[in-house]
Amino acid sequence: MKRLIAILATASLLTFGLVIGKNVTAVSQAGCLPPPLGLIGWWPLDETAGPTAADIVGGNDGVHAGSPTPIAGHVAGALSFDGIDDEVQVNSTFPFHQPGDATLEFWLNTPATGHQSVFWTRADDADLNRFNIFVNGDSTFGFDYRSPSGALHILVGACCTGVSIPRNTWTHLAIIRTGNAYNLYVNGILAASATDAFPDLPTATGWQMSGRGGLQYQGGLDEVEVYDRALSASEILAIYNAGGAGKCKAATVRIDIKPGSDPNSLNCANPNEIVAVAILTTKTAAGEAIDFDATTVDPLTVRFGKNGSEAAEAHNRGHIEDVDGDGDLDLVLHFRLGQTGIQCGDTSANLTGRTFDNRQIRGSDSIRTVGN
Repeated sequence: MKRLIAILATASLLTFGLVIGKNVTAVSQAGCLPPPLGLIGWWPLDETAGPTAADIVGGNDGVHAGSPTPIAGHVAGALSFDGIDDEVQVNSTFPFHQPGDATLEFWLNTPATGHQSVFWTRADDADLNRFNIFVNGDSTFGFDYRSPSGALHILVGACCTGVSIPRNTWTHLAIIRTGNAYNLYVNGILAASATDAFPDLPTATGWQMSGRGGLQYQGGLDEVEVYDRALSASEILAIYNAGGAGKCKAATVRIDIKPGSDPNSLNCANPNEIVAVAILTTKTAAGEAIDFDATTVDPLTVRFGKNGSEAAEAHNRGHIEDVDGDGDLDLVLHFRLGQTGIQCGDTSANLTGRTFDNRQIRGSDSIRTVGN
């Protein structure tokens, strides 16, 4: 009876969109750190073979060029680049291409035997319209950009005058832009600052891990992450202090788009269509215990769409019911199709969110678009 009352109380609160457990302190699992908010791209570089470097948050997977080699990383696996032709090419906007707050952070391990580009946005043959994040031969680190008009903006460290970093060991680096200010953190500590009004930012849409011909990166890269906000000093320090445990990767959960419908048809010509999506409670393989409890998901954190980062719940609430008839309660949410980024021809959609104790979740389901 007490369990039934607790379930009914939870259902009532979720239906009316009240935040349950909002002040619960996040507890990391197996020592990992819950990822900071604003994470829009995450390339763990854990792959054991090419050709894809998966973006486990934004869906903008990178493609191997040359033959980056899987190695043991600081956090699980990593990739090693040979300094000749190894790259990971990403077809998405680099975080500093537009004005606004942003963060790029990653782990690096290099012998730093010559000037080399760690990250390089696609530039034309005249070396215009690009960002360059580089290591110099004297183990200093810096970054600059060259605008489409050719103006060079040195932000931190021209060649051989950058910030010193250790050789041959995993080092955490974070570049943060807040307004006009750029800050560089090395192993959790602020190491350099610069200010630039960015009147003429690069506009290239693609970028790559490892640089252009003649400046390819040599060494290891691990846990490359992009945020659409400026992380705080305490957040950067927490990432560094998490060490090899890293950030907690999202648990894969089962979702059902348009519960009870098969196929899951969405009218891509009707942006006002409201799409129901259920996050399902699941049992262990033996079927005797709950493996994932959907009622622990905070509805206000859930996003749904083409990549799983687009639309928030249309009513700022959710309700629970047993949508699959297995005797367990599931969480049902609703999203406005026009906010999801789903287009005619798409065949799948994704959902992301967090539980009340700050565990990340991610799920995917097939769709069929009609009305095109």
